[in-house]
Amino acid sequence: MSSNLPPSQPPYGSQPPSQPPFGSQPPQGPPAPELLDAQGGTALGAPPRSGSGGRKGLLIGGGVVARALVGGGAWAAMSFVSTGAQPAEALPASTLGYVSVDLDPSGGQKIEALQTLNKFPKFQDSVGVDSDDDLRQRIFDLVQEDDTCTDLDFAQDVDPWLGNRAAVAAVEDADGAPQPVVVIQVTDADAAEAGLEAIKACGADEDAASGEDTGWVVEGDWAVVAPTEELARSVSDDAAEAHLADDATYQKWTGETGAAGVMTMYAAPAAAASALEELGDSEGLPDQARRQLEDFKGFAATVRFTDGSLELEAAGSAPADAAGVLGGSSVSEQVATLPDDTAAAFGISLDEGWGDGALDQLAGALGAEMSAEDLVAEFETATGLSVPADIEVLTSGGVVVAVGPGLDVEELANSADPSQVPVALKLSGDADAINEVVATLAAQVPGEADVVESTTEGDTVVLGPDAAYRAEVAAGGNLGDTEDFSRVVPDAESPVVCYLNVNAFESSLETVLAGSEGAEQVQANIEPLSSIGISTSNEGDVSRFVLRVGTDD
Repeated sequence: MSSNLPPSQPPYGSQPPSQPPFGSQPPQGPPAPELLDAQGGTALGAPPRSGSGGRKGLLIGGGVVARALVGGGAWAAMSFVSTGAQPAEALPASTLGYVSVDLDPSGGQKIEALQTLNKFPKFQDSVGVDSDDDLRQRIFDLVQEDDTCTDLDFAQDVDPWLGNRAAVAAVEDADGAPQPVVVIQVTDADAAEAGLEAIKACGADEDAASGEDTGWVVEGDWAVVAPTEELARSVSDDAAEAHLADDATYQKWTGETGAAGVMTMYAAPAAAASALEELGDSEGLPDQARRQLEDFKGFAATVRFTDGSLELEAAGSAPADAAGVLGGSSVSEQVATLPDDTAAAFGISLDEGWGDGALDQLAGALGAEMSAEDLVAEFETATGLSVPADIEVLTSGGVVVAVGPGLDVEELANSADPSQVPVALKLSGDADAINEVVATLAAQVPGEADVVESTTEGDTVVLGPDAAYRAEVAAGGNLGDTEDFSRVVPDAESPVVCYLNVNAFESSLETVLAGSEGAEQVQANIEPLSSIGISTSNEGDVSRFVLRVGTDD
């Protein structure tokens, strides 16, 4: 895709020799995924330009760029096919949070993105782009299909100035209230002013009636759009003093999300403080949620395409309430040694003594409606188990739920006989102690107790209604070496692992959808999927989450 820069300007990704890289990381830290060059940041010494106008089109009330260039489904398409440097320099260091995108990503990411997304009929029908297409024009065309600003002409009003980078952000105004702003890369400041005025005019009548107004400032290579011109100027001036790309907290969290991708999201610690201030003394907010907001230290996420998969990697401050409950050790091996044809699995590892911490959390979540002690008493009466002691015996070596490939969703829903259901609970640890607790639980089940029968193999105890499937899970396998699993679940030590082999459920899904409206379209867009995986990790004060969605080759 063309960057549409005048010949006299260097291409994106290059820096004048006299200038250091904008937003560079300190030597000891990992590089942030967003480093802006001279064409992607604010040109030094460039005079600011400003304007104001109505909200329909490029601008809507509150200063959010919307329908004229990035509205509705167009914003979704823009988000999925984007990578490269982001406009963190054009926002102040005090920015509460933002989402940034790039419509002309680096060659590798662009090819991966289009190869992956074009497998889905819905994307092909709604967006329909190839590697040589100009996404800016395609998005503009999609917006005009909704009868928005139909008098605008892309070649005359948009192409001469619109760059490939944009961000939607939240900043505080002079009164400390959060306000939305939009930063748009421009390649020609004069043309940008004319283009913004043309977009303003396309919705002038409706905006005059609503009494709402929006302002902007064009400075260097960026247009800052806000609910008022005063706020836009303030954002631009504050960014010149100290911009987000140089903020240590921003660098920490974006650096924790791995390699650069197609989209970046960030929330500053101040975002939680702002939310708490907005909530005030709200009685509807549980104490646990309030504590988590108070302890929030930041968050970032990166979306990227790799190896035919879409990946979301997020990193943030570990919730204080999770300490002593989640992530004492890894459950990855327990999941990876399931049978090769496992259709779905969920595994979780819990800290020793996690029960007490969980009860404390439960007490905070229940509030005054019911005490944790009352809930525990009811559970103990129903199961015959001692809480938390017996529960911790069962979970001491990790807990894994496995689903076999023969599961028929419709039959499961309509059948009263669970003996043929290939579902199993895999427990590891002291097998004798685990079986003792299982026996106590089985004694409380009326009638046939098949649902809590177990199969033991070494230090592994497997519970489930299907004896054959229990034996298969207890014997183990090499799920971790299969292509579908390894593509979406990283080879790492994770306290939480979730895996779904989409191909294994396609026939069941077809049966469930049969006869429903739009069933063929839904099925067609599910068929390209191969597997979905989720994994987490906790290291010090950093909690990491990775979601991967794989597609068939």
